[in-house]
Formats: sequence, C-alpha cells, structure tokens
Amino acid sequence: MARSVALSTVFVFASLTCAILRVECQPKVNPLVVQQELLWESKQYTYRIPVIAQTPGSALIAIAEGRKYNSGDTGSKVVEIRRSTDLGSVWSPAVTLLTDGQFKLGVNLGSVIVDNVTGVIFLWFEHCLESQHYCERSAPYLMNSTDDGLTWNKPRNMTGVVGGATKFVTGPGLGIQKKLPPYKGRLITCGHGDHLSDGVFCVVSDDSGTTWRMAGSVKSIPFGRKKVDGDFNPNESQLVELPDGSLMVNMRNQLHYHCRCRVVMRSRDGGETFPLDDLYMDDTLVDSGVHASMLYHRGVLFFANPASSTKREDFKLRWSLNNGTTWPGLKTLWTESAGYSCMTVHDSVDGAFLLILYEKGRSSEYQWIEMMKLSIYGDL
Repeated sequence: MARSVALSTVFVFASLTCAILRVECQPKVNPLVVQQELLWESKQYTYRIPVIAQTPGSALIAIAEGRKYNSGDTGSKVVEIRRSTDLGSVWSPAVTLLTDGQFKLGVNLGSVIVDNVTGVIFLWFEHCLESQHYCERSAPYLMNSTDDGLTWNKPRNMTGVVGGATKFVTGPGLGIQKKLPPYKGRLITCGHGDHLSDGVFCVVSDDSGTTWRMAGSVKSIPFGRKKVDGDFNPNESQLVELPDGSLMVNMRNQLHYHCRCRVVMRSRDGGETFPLDDLYMDDTLVDSGVHASMLYHRGVLFFANPASSTKREDFKLRWSLNNGTTWPGLKTLWTESAGYSCMTVHDSVDGAFLLILYEKGRSSEYQWIEMMKLSIYGDL
C-alpha cells in the first residue's frame, strides 16, 4: 500500500513538474500482456456478459451470466461471481449470486458501480418479465455489497426510478463515481432499452446510492417508431469521466447510423444533459454493432472491442492521449472470435495494470471468458 501511494505521489509530482515546464512527459504507454486466465468456459452453461471491477479494498471481482439452455439474451440463467485478492493471480471458485429460481424468465447483467467513499459496491441488472422473441418487458433491479463483494444484499426493484419504461438495462460494464465537479461524488451509470420509447438514458445518485433518479439522455431517431437499418439507435454504453470533470459516453451504434463505428456523447453538467452539439460518430473506432469497453486512467483513454465492421472478431485495444480526439495507440489482443468486454485498472506495488475481461473463442465468441492483465507502461 505504501509503495502504491508512493507511485501515485511520484506520478502527480511529475505531472505538475511537466505542466510548470510546459513539456510533454506523459509516460509512454506500451501495454505488455503479463497474464491470461480463463475464468469461465462454456460447457454446462454458456457464459456471457463479463463485468470486472476493483473493489474499495483493492480486490478484483469478476461477474458473468451463465445461460442455461441457449446462448440468447432471454431464458433461464445464473449469475456468478469470482474474486481475487492478489491482482488476478489466483481466483476464488465461482459463487452464484442470482438463479432462475429467483428470476424465472432470466436476468441480464447491467453495471457495477463502486462507491470509494462509503465502500459500497452496487450491481444493476434487468429482470425479464415477459419474453417471446426477446425480453419485451422487464424491471431494473439493484443489489449491493458492503464487504468488498463477499456477500450481497437482497435485490430491490428500481422500476420507479425509470418512470414509464417497459424495459431498461444499464451498461453492461462499469458505472462511475465522479471525482471532480460538477456533482463530485455522484454515482452514475447509463442504460438503454425502452424509456417510453428508446435511446440511452442515465441514472444518478447524489446520496451514496440511497435514492436514484433519471438524468440526461440521448433519444433514438425516429423516436418511438419502428426502426430500420441506418436509423439512429444508440444502445449499450460505457461512460468515463475526463480531466475537466465532463462525462464521455461511448455507445453501440445498433443500426449503423452514418457508419459501422461508435457513437460518442458528452455531458459537461454531470450527466444532467447530453447536448447534440457534443454528439459525434468516431470513425476510427470500427465496430460491427457490439458492446465495447472504455476506461480513463491518468491521462490515457483506453478502448477495447472486436474491431471488425462485419464480424465479432479481431479484438483490439486502443488508447488516446487527447481524450479520444485521435487514437494513435493500437494493440491486437486476439485475432479470432471475440465479443463483449469490460476493463478496470489497478495501481500496485509492481506498477500500473489494465485488466480486461472479455468473451473469446475459436468456433464462436462464447467459448470462454478470459481475464487478461497488461502492464500499462510495459515496465516489468
């Protein structure tokens, strides 16, 4: 712990020195893979929707859905969690968090939010209430852990938070706690589905997760109407906080509006609004219409996805030193089938590590869920 604090102090001091001297001294990002660990293999169940987070106590938690009878989004499922207290070197056996005995038509994982002030970990998920071809009607639920992910409380129905929505699921991935004004300390995550119609909608809490409310959104076009290929229909999303306190939300471009690439929106008021003037398509981030992961850490914005315009394959990690204006950093992590992913970061006595949990395979992207650990600066 002392070494980690020391590393943080050195980084901050170096950054201030560079700012005073007006020179570029950002540590060179050179991600080096130092560990790969298969956490789930699809045998009895098909495992999907990986979520990974660092807990307030510096442990790692990994969560995934086990789909019982098919690989689709609906139907009977279990939700399992694994923990590591040594930076991912050793993982506990999987523990079941949710079962189809509790939620008969299945659940869909949402997002994890860590409150580093109170030490509480929140998990959002969707409970399907009506399913024919897909989950047409659902209810959002929230559960939390106060002991670093070892035990979890009874899930509470959060339907009242999303008003008239007939379907709403967050993420999947990581929600965040704002570190900077405006709304410093706010917990926020964004979701999609059907809030009176469709689009991406964010929920926030300013009282450490006791109460939640809807905040800003970006709606689909045409709003409330049946969609066709080429319509604007943002979907699964991941958000980060940038150094000026603004929020960036990177979204799945479900129907390939404008391009086979990612949709990005910004908020400069803590997620209360997402002006159209700050919405754009990032043509560099090629995407076939799949969930992707994004994370900001000490001047570096990381992004990972299957970087193909037509298939879920060719999993790549990109990084930007100017908040996503350009993406000069690129590393291929897996060339074959790949799907959803989630990232977290850990500063340890051995350096700074990026941990990616992602779906991968050879015959399909649903064969395994793998944890990959990378040294951010390749300094091992």
